[in-house]
This record gives sequence, C-alpha cells and structure tokens, in this order.
Amino acid sequence: MPKTVLKIEDGNFGLAFTEPTNADDVATATIADYTDFSCQMTSGEIQASPNLTTETIPATGCDPEETITTVGQTSWNLVLGFLQDPHVAAGLSRVLFEHDTELAWFFFGMDGDDPPKAIGQLRVVAGTIGGSMRTTLQATTTLPLEAKPSIEFGDDTTSAVV
Repeated sequence: MPKTVLKIEDGNFGLAFTEPTNADDVATATIADYTDFSCQMTSGEIQASPNLTTETIPATGCDPEETITTVGQTSWNLVLGFLQDPHVAAGLSRVLFEHDTELAWFFFGMDGDDPPKAIGQLRVVAGTIGGSMRTTLQATTTLPLEAKPSIEFGDDTTSAVV
C-alpha cells in the first residue's frame, strides 16, 4: 500500500444530550444532528488505551520467574483541544462546565460529514477556564467514551464502517 497523508481541513465536533436521529449509524450521521462546536475545536483525536494486567508466577525449582500479561477491553477517550469561550453564554466552555459528568452523544468528523468520522457516547468533562494574560485562551479536555466508538473509515467515495 502506498503512503497516504490525511490533514484535517474540515473538522467537526458536536454534542447532543438527547439521542440523535442517526445515533447508531455512523454512515448516515451528520453534524446537523448535534450542537455544532466545530468552530471552537483546535484539535481532536480518539485515543485508545490498552487495559493490561500482569501476573507474576514465582520461580520454582524447575522454572524461572515468569510474568504473564493479559489484555483486557480497550478504553477509549476523545481528546479535544478548543478555544476557550467563557465570554459566550451558549459556548463550549459553558456546555462542558454545565454538563460535567453527564452522558452525551458525540460526532467527530475529520472531513465534514464525509468519512473518516466517528460517533458514540461519552462522559462530559469540564475544560480549563482562564489562563495567561494577553494570549488566546485554549484548553484541552479528555472525554471518556462509554464504549468503542463507531468509525467510518475511508473517504467520500469508498468507506467501511467498523
């Protein structure tokens, strides 16, 4: 397979606190079903965290000590970078603060409504408010996903939902 490069030129991020119309079908989901915070987003990424446990079997007269690693279900987070907007009454900073710990549905697109894009449920976590003087205030927050997200890989001509 040849080298390919993806740049996020038309990123989307949205939240919904009631189940959106296409909450279970990433292929037909669009940002229109969510409150759109795309213009505040500076970065977004779905991060996988492996859940590993290790068990140490002590050495015996016949065998050396052995460590066995067990892989559990992966945990997922949506890490969102955004421009702080506490000066906007209905802005992302307020929504994250007001709905801290609540369950919400999300839409994350890397090419507008076209693939690649992801949907799922997450726990809202408030972001940073404030910072250094005379600078553009930015923040990053990690939003834990409730389960493995539904992702449509590919582009607007060829895609696959996983």
